[in-house]
Amino acid sequence: DAVAGRWRMPGDRTRDRWRHPAESLAFWGLKPGMTVLEFWPGTGWYTDIIAPFLAATHGKLYEANIDADDPAEPSARQAADAFAAKLKAAPRLYGEVVLTEFSARSGPVAPAGSCDLALFLRNLHNWMAAGIAEKAFHDAFAALKPGGVLGLEEHRAAPGGVQNALAPDGYVMEAYAIDLAAAAGFRL
Repeated sequence: DAVAGRWRMPGDRTRDRWRHPAESLAFWGLKPGMTVLEFWPGTGWYTDIIAPFLAATHGKLYEANIDADDPAEPSARQAADAFAAKLKAAPRLYGEVVLTEFSARSGPVAPAGSCDLALFLRNLHNWMAAGIAEKAFHDAFAALKPGGVLGLEEHRAAPGGVQNALAPDGYVMEAYAIDLAAAAGFRL
């Protein structure tokens, strides 16, 4: 029902046939009542699905947004404020979303061992470019309960090449992402 929600932008719903949000969330194990952590939600493409689902099922959502005061990201304040205003404008729909930050200088993105599911949704290449990909994996691992799941959606580079550590084309080799996850303590 949340994927079909009338509150979602028409352009966002149009992209469902390519992004497969219901199938992806089911694969990652999203269940009623979970505590979920989403890194860098942007305008809230997935938030518009996850937050209403968790609000309706008595779950909890942490949104680790971009650092609004990052001098390297001049539009970050505007984006973070717009995202927060969107959530605040519809509390019955979104529930009580907890806003935190993720950046090179951020602290914990959620209380240690509190989350069932952490999500990296088309941002790994951005963190690679910023030199904070390893921190993202470590922060997610710290926030997850034992047995918690990391769901990762990213443009996949062709296997067999050499990964550019800055991922300037926005594509990441699967093996490289797996290695980053393993170095933080995750098991595939």
